[in-house]
Amino acid sequence: MTTLQLLRPDSAASRKAARRLAATITPSSEFEGQLVALLTELADGGSFLLVKEEGEVTPAEAAAMLGVTRQYVDRLLEDGVLSCRRLPSSSHRRILVADVVALKRKQERMRAGREKIAGLLGED
Repeated sequence: MTTLQLLRPDSAASRKAARRLAATITPSSEFEGQLVALLTELADGGSFLLVKEEGEVTPAEAAAMLGVTRQYVDRLLEDGVLSCRRLPSSSHRRILVADVVALKRKQERMRAGREKIAGLLGED
């Protein structure tokens, strides 16, 4: 598997197979529950981006993971919010997936905090 893999059921048969697989799993752990949820979502036509956490991504791939533009990721790299390495004899950069995931989680926590504060203040 490459670092990034798009999981998208491409036919009714694929969605049916995902539903059938989900039905064969009796969740007895958090992982099994997550797997059933993933398969059920695929069966309903959803898609997922699977990411190997120990891998590296390009700035464009990091942008897709964060839901921002590549130019914004460039700014995050320049400001030191994200770190990267340059490929030998090249201007191409690679960012650790774990760093992108950590930033995404931090952004989600901050967003949830802002929403909670706005709720307490009675703002929408």
